[in-house]
Amino acid sequence: MAGLALLGLFAALYHPIGLALVPELAARTGRALAVNGVFGNLGLAAAAAVTGVLAQYGGWQNAFLAPGVAGLVVGGLLLLRRWRLGAAATHAAVKSRVAGEAIVRRTQINVFAVVCVAALFGGFVFNAVTVSMPKFFDERLVMLAGDLTWIGASTGIVFGIAAFAQLASGELLDRFGARPVLICLVSGQIVLLVCLSLVEGWAVVPLALLAVILIFAEIPITTWLLGRYVQSGLRSRAVSVEYVLALGVGSAVVPIIAAMHGIGLGFDIQFLALGACATMVFTAAWFLPRLRNN
Repeated sequence: MAGLALLGLFAALYHPIGLALVPELAARTGRALAVNGVFGNLGLAAAAAVTGVLAQYGGWQNAFLAPGVAGLVVGGLLLLRRWRLGAAATHAAVKSRVAGEAIVRRTQINVFAVVCVAALFGGFVFNAVTVSMPKFFDERLVMLAGDLTWIGASTGIVFGIAAFAQLASGELLDRFGARPVLICLVSGQIVLLVCLSLVEGWAVVPLALLAVILIFAEIPITTWLLGRYVQSGLRSRAVSVEYVLALGVGSAVVPIIAAMHGIGLGFDIQFLALGACATMVFTAAWFLPRLRNN
């Protein structure tokens, strides 16, 4: 228990530190965050299979040893790169990009508030959809009721395709800024979540695919906002607050869904509630600043 607690503690450092570094070191922040997010999703998808292979052929200890060694190697390479380039050279890109670009305190507070709303309500939508999708397919794909293989395959296909949506949103962020991209994505989510609350049969697959694509495409936006509008010295703390909200509300998703099912509130009501959460993000997005070079 102590070992797993320490593992979780150190693994949790990635989001506030690793993601805060991406906007500082990348020339095109949106693209870099999108690539980072896609690899994160692919890693999450592959984790179960890789862990199973490592445990089956080398014992459960290898399931911890292999990623631990990989982490040490990557950490060593990062330290070596920093030692060879020096701190000043490492941050040269960000210094040249933000030189003479003062960030108004009011803008920073405004953006941080919008990010908190998006992390809280958008995080609830993301976690609720990803957790409930297999059960949703089981109930709404009535011709496949009880066929776990096809239900699992349908869910996997939807998530696998949607994972790459971040690449498109990353390019759009660098070109148009977060405000129009977030407004378009969330407005589409609202419409699709309402439609998913009503339909059944094969129509749920394309609608669910479109909804999950828009939900996954939203992932890099909040970190992009913090990277562009929050000063470097505060960025890691801002990212950590964002993920505390997003992951914290995610932990409440399963008991809430179970409780709603227990009192007879099925997906027709649940997806309408998720649409209401998306509406909160949609409203907050209108308070974002416009991209100045538009």
